[in-house]
Amino acid sequence: MKTSRSTKGRGLFYTRDSGGRHETTPARYVEEAKRKAESLGVTFTPTVEDIEQMQKDRLTELGDAFFDHDVCGNTTSRTALDALFRGVTQDLSISHVFIPRRDRLSRPNDPQDAINLENCLRKMGVTIVFDTGIVKPLPIGARPDIADALVQLVHYDQAGEFRRQLSEKMIHSQVSRARKGHSTGGRPPYGFRRYQVDSATGQKRLLEDNERARNGWHVEWLPGPKEELQIIRRIVKMLAVMPASRVAAQLTEERIPAPDTGRTRTDGGIKHEVSGRWNPNTVVGILKNPLLRGETQYGRRLMGDQSRMTRQGPRQLTEDDVDENRKPRVVRNDPANIICADAGFEPIVDVELLEQAQRAHAERGRNHIGAARHLKGKDNPLSGKVFCMNCGAPMYRCQQKRTYRYRCSGYETSRGKLCNHNHVNGPTAAQFALNSVGQLVQMQGLQQELRGHLVELARQEMSCTNSAPTAPLKTRLQELEADKQQIEDNLCRATSDASFKALEVRLDEISGEITSVEDQLATLAVEQPRIQDIDEEVERALGGLSDLEVRLRGTGAGNDLMDIFTTLNLRMYFNFGQVPYYQKTRCQVTGGVITIGDIPPPVEIYPSVGSGHHRTKRKKARCRKRAEDERNVPKTPEQGVLGKNSRGDWI
Repeated sequence: MKTSRSTKGRGLFYTRDSGGRHETTPARYVEEAKRKAESLGVTFTPTVEDIEQMQKDRLTELGDAFFDHDVCGNTTSRTALDALFRGVTQDLSISHVFIPRRDRLSRPNDPQDAINLENCLRKMGVTIVFDTGIVKPLPIGARPDIADALVQLVHYDQAGEFRRQLSEKMIHSQVSRARKGHSTGGRPPYGFRRYQVDSATGQKRLLEDNERARNGWHVEWLPGPKEELQIIRRIVKMLAVMPASRVAAQLTEERIPAPDTGRTRTDGGIKHEVSGRWNPNTVVGILKNPLLRGETQYGRRLMGDQSRMTRQGPRQLTEDDVDENRKPRVVRNDPANIICADAGFEPIVDVELLEQAQRAHAERGRNHIGAARHLKGKDNPLSGKVFCMNCGAPMYRCQQKRTYRYRCSGYETSRGKLCNHNHVNGPTAAQFALNSVGQLVQMQGLQQELRGHLVELARQEMSCTNSAPTAPLKTRLQELEADKQQIEDNLCRATSDASFKALEVRLDEISGEITSVEDQLATLAVEQPRIQDIDEEVERALGGLSDLEVRLRGTGAGNDLMDIFTTLNLRMYFNFGQVPYYQKTRCQVTGGVITIGDIPPPVEIYPSVGSGHHRTKRKKARCRKRAEDERNVPKTPEQGVLGKNSRGDWI
């Protein structure tokens, strides 16, 4: 068996295109790599035709050629690069890897990351061939040459610095264009088109999709077809009197083509054709488009890992621009930093009607801002507190005729592959949890502990009451009464009407302050009644625990029940098994555990509550299924993926 790597075997080709705009450059890279391979005596099979096919079909691997499309240079894990490493590891006949330049391999934030990536290939016994030179393998146990290390450090530092400089140049350019009302890039929203405008003569020409403007010309977004503008005006009128969901449903029912109908987009890595259905988010996006009032806006959202935009230009990232994992995140910009400019045309809708529709839409969603999407209170007292012990997944509420139950989310997300159809009746589970809490309260040892805590609280309350915040109020009241008496004496000595009126006004002010202080003292007297007998108060409080279950079973106590479970950090873990049921079997509760406080769970919880893992997995599964269905079913306006028809203003 061959155990050593060949010194003049096969050669692999790798390149990366971060923007997808280098149409001819990769072909020249292959030609140069082929000439170098011939001079080195290395077998090299990739051709220009292979690279052109990879660009056309977006292939990442074809024979001995590897191509990463639309991948940033600071990303160390990529589809094609990972496949190249797997091939080098498994095939000892590979002796050379041809890469055009070091910045095609990586543009790192930290040069050491790229150096480690390159040295990993060298330690495998592979020779790396760049256009600037050849890097030989690293023998086992040998230290890297200091000269090679310095060259690597300089090259990768320059490659990473290029990303920062490029981001600053782009921000300066886009800010300059935005101040003039010009387009800063991207596709125009629904109802508008891209026009190429000559800055000198003002000549305009409609641009086709993916067509670039000529040098010396700029791009403006101007009103498009009259049919789309009429639909926009109709949407604004409809939103003034009905919600966006009804507007989207009505437009879909009338078979009016939605934005991007017929286009191809990618969701979850799956390409599919956009359907003709309207989405409520699309309708709302049209309503909020500032172009409707003849105005452009730039910088509503900020993104990027190098620099962020301000009105004055680029700025460095701050703590607010990264998440808890120190990764850059998209944030909403400060309204003061948003650049607004005249779009160069009159409003295409009635501004008053537009503002009316926007106010109506905001009013409809006012009560839903920040509201949870699950039910609370008596309809869901165990929200987020029930788990399946068979798979560790949380159990979520689902309606069952006139009642509800909690069903295993592992069963739902995996379509029955991860777990069985485990479920438990919701009201029964809530009642069992309440009985357990009541049983815990009635324990003799716990009652003695509660008694001690209540006695201590009562003593603290007495000390707070005796030294209550009434002392400064009483002092203030005495000062005000003394001032009032002095003013009344001065009124008798007043020698003119002006001085009499001034003293009279001051007397009214002092009287008002006295009344206010007296009201505050009266309120404190009611809110802080003095405890006369500590033992009597403690016995009264303990007596209320005896009928806790009875009071919580009453109507309207659902919110109190949920608050108690949350305060106690109560969690229920159900174990399910197959039990005979007539001539078959069914899933049924066979046991379980209830934990209160900081007691660790009896099983590993998967996925963690609130992680979003199950939602991501379910979304990818839906995208794959939709893509498979759309390959065989012809598209009609009523079919296809609902999707997200509007990607919003991502700047």
